[in-house]
Amino acid sequence: MDDQNITVAADPTEAEKNEWKQLPALPDGFEAYFLPPNTYYIKDGRGEWMAANEKTVIRQLKRLGRSGKTEDGEPMSETEAALLEIQSEGRIHAAGNVAGRPSGVVETPAGRRLILAGPRIITPKDVPWDHLRQFLEGLLDGEADQLIRFHGWMKVAHETLCSGQIKAGQVLILAGPPDCGKSLLQKIITELLGGRAAEPYQFMSGETQFNADLVAAEHHVVEDEFGSTDYRKRKQFAAQIKMVATGAGQRIHAKGHDAYTMDSFRRMSISVNEEPENLMVLPPLDDSIEDKLLAFLVRTFKFSLPTGTDDERSAFWDTIRKELPGYLHFLRSWEIPEKLRSRRHGIKSFVHPQIREALSALTPEESLLELIYESGILYELGVGNQARKPRAWRGTQTELANLLMDHLRNTSYSARALLNHPSRCGILLERLSRDYPKLVRKARTADRRWWIIVSEELQHLPDEEIRRQLDAREPVRQAEGQSASTQGPIAEPRIAFSACAVDFTSVCEPVVGLAGGVRPTSPQANAG
Repeated sequence: MDDQNITVAADPTEAEKNEWKQLPALPDGFEAYFLPPNTYYIKDGRGEWMAANEKTVIRQLKRLGRSGKTEDGEPMSETEAALLEIQSEGRIHAAGNVAGRPSGVVETPAGRRLILAGPRIITPKDVPWDHLRQFLEGLLDGEADQLIRFHGWMKVAHETLCSGQIKAGQVLILAGPPDCGKSLLQKIITELLGGRAAEPYQFMSGETQFNADLVAAEHHVVEDEFGSTDYRKRKQFAAQIKMVATGAGQRIHAKGHDAYTMDSFRRMSISVNEEPENLMVLPPLDDSIEDKLLAFLVRTFKFSLPTGTDDERSAFWDTIRKELPGYLHFLRSWEIPEKLRSRRHGIKSFVHPQIREALSALTPEESLLELIYESGILYELGVGNQARKPRAWRGTQTELANLLMDHLRNTSYSARALLNHPSRCGILLERLSRDYPKLVRKARTADRRWWIIVSEELQHLPDEEIRRQLDAREPVRQAEGQSASTQGPIAEPRIAFSACAVDFTSVCEPVVGLAGGVRPTSPQANAG
């Protein structure tokens, strides 16, 4: 063979060597993600994300022109190469919704997360909203500018949601009669805030540690039938309310996955009936929780349309939904009054006085005050037809605790359950002195801290008069060997079973007060 007729192939270029290694790009406009071990996410015909298996993805790739056949010299088909690209470049660690965030991929401490759908934002329109206006006015309009406060809360919430910001907002409480429209207002709030709601009470009260469903909802809804009157659960509920109202990152814990924290939009509403036993599902009221609440007292009223049957209620709801764009158009131009504005939440916090009074009656400090009244140390028993004489008591927190727990049969059981820690009595007395400064007063000497507790009839007396009479009684008490820690109930009418007590019958003004053992009506009654 003639060597001159032999064609020697040139050495391939580097690009030619690697040509078969180049993965084909995904089809234009085709977006896909892979969640191990075998779930893909692609968009359906409406542009919404859906979960798919590998076969479904391959069919979609073929529809878009990718071949499933492996060509000669190629290590894999175009569809296989596309799957490999999705698995390597489109790998995610979780998929689901996050309240307040639009569809797309976000980075989280636990890895990349595909947000499947954002909230459904209603576009404001200049349309009538007469029936919704009448509903809101009927339910909320009354004392203390409740309707205006609700408009402010709703305006700030909707504007925050539309802006994509994560800004804190107060927890809304609706307390009122059954079937007055509380749940309907919660349903309206859900629609105004993106159309997604979740029930958080089990997680917030510690009944479950899993809460993945909560992160997907902008509106967290609690109704009284889901609540608990257990004090420990109410305290845990209060701690979770604080997190919602401060805008703290939400801890997400799905079953079978590690927990992580992520910012999300949240607003919470709680509806309860107004009876005391129903109000007990609410958290105990103190300074740390009150400024994070908007607590409204709602009322029964006549709806603008009939709602007696299922069909009528459905028609009424359809009417309200059609008017929501009109309400949002109103809020867009409406301004929160200057006196009600808050730098932190946009609208000032508020607790209706009747709700505050009811919640105060459910706190541990109120329970202590009730035990003090029940013990009788603030009243001297009358003889025959004589009225009881009001008293003042002075002693240390330890003396009071020992008296209630160990030496008074009518308070011993409850006091031991309430005062279950050495410092507990002092903590509760501190709170009572803040809420009832005329009834529970502080006094100090160089080496001792005293508490002075007076009956309701004596709360008008100044500290100096109370102390003068107690000081005058002190030598008599010492001579008689009285001690709060050792003395039980006695019959002697002038000596109280306490560290030091004295009656003030001669200086007591006539007061239409409460019967012995019943606590005062409200902190406001003792503020002046």
